[in-house]
Amino acid sequence: MKTVPIRVLHICQRDDPTSGGATRVAVELVKRLNLMGHDAHILFVYGPEGIFKEQLGEKAHHLGLESSRDFRRMGTLRTFIRELAPQIIHHHDGLLWVYGLTAITSAPKVIHGHCLPRKTEECRRATLTRFLQRLTAQKMICTSETMRSVMRVEASWPDDKTYVVANGVDQEHFRPPTESQRLAVRERFGLPKDARVAGFVGRLDCDTKGADDFLRSLATLEASIWGLLAGGGPDEAKLKAMAQELGIANRVVFTGPLADPLAAYHAMDAFALTSRFELFGLVVVEALACGLPVVAFTCQGGVGDILADGIGTMVDTRTPEALAQVLARVLDGPRPPRPNLSPYDWTTGARLLSELYGTLLMSRTTASVRHSPTPPDPPPLRKAVRGAEE
Repeated sequence: MKTVPIRVLHICQRDDPTSGGATRVAVELVKRLNLMGHDAHILFVYGPEGIFKEQLGEKAHHLGLESSRDFRRMGTLRTFIRELAPQIIHHHDGLLWVYGLTAITSAPKVIHGHCLPRKTEECRRATLTRFLQRLTAQKMICTSETMRSVMRVEASWPDDKTYVVANGVDQEHFRPPTESQRLAVRERFGLPKDARVAGFVGRLDCDTKGADDFLRSLATLEASIWGLLAGGGPDEAKLKAMAQELGIANRVVFTGPLADPLAAYHAMDAFALTSRFELFGLVVVEALACGLPVVAFTCQGGVGDILADGIGTMVDTRTPEALAQVLARVLDGPRPPRPNLSPYDWTTGARLLSELYGTLLMSRTTASVRHSPTPPDPPPLRKAVRGAEE
């Protein structure tokens, strides 16, 4: 069946791979929507052009705002949307003012759920954001059935306004390394070629990603085991100081932000997920695709769905010792076979989105016709003919 082209705008915060998995998800979906024949664009609200502009070319746009206090330039968002005239607006950003400004447009809105709403005092603004999302959006994209349940309970999204689209992994790109690839990336990062290496990939944010627990676990392992932390974030300096305090700085490597995490996975012998909540866990499927054993703290979200049936190991007790015990076992054991990851495919996700976009546009057109004023009846034939004769 031929695809009817749809112009869709995905909105993200920054053209920066360290800003989180949400941006990477948006970029991968935009790539494949365009390959399907749609006119898919991505708009980065804050900051300068970056690596994703290089990948997407003219399909990537940048407002260049410095922060949410940059009120003088917020009107450029409305101007941009008016000029692009998207038929669908797809949010990945979680920004209250962006939802407010796009709410006045007639295009159907889709919200991609990338994080778990937390009910804390400091999240009152997030509560207002969620209210505005439910008010203005036609659909919330959930990355798993578990996430759909969480959104129903924690954020009051009804099932008929949610739609499940699993995140994907490019299995041609994320593959187990050859021996020469493994040695090359270890040399790049300053890792001993024969060391056992446990790794972490993600935002260096202790509150959400638990990178501090990764370091504490490493400190309980024998001194021959190295740690690799790939990514950037607000707690990078704190984590480096913690490594010094724990006495493991000599066997911990911080790579800094990586445009592509593939090299980090290729340098590891085991991958650890220490997140406190993770509604999907994009890094988990990437690590699995690279042939790594995955060890994860049990956390709220969909990670357990991915690691079901013995694909990985979930650690129920959230202590450094419990994680270290499992890491030691998998580091001493053989590499597991690469699992079947066919449910996690970007092309499948893009197809599901394409179907959703078409349904939303059809529903809007039908509603517009249904609610439009009834046109007047044509004049009787005799009167019309008489008028013509006169």
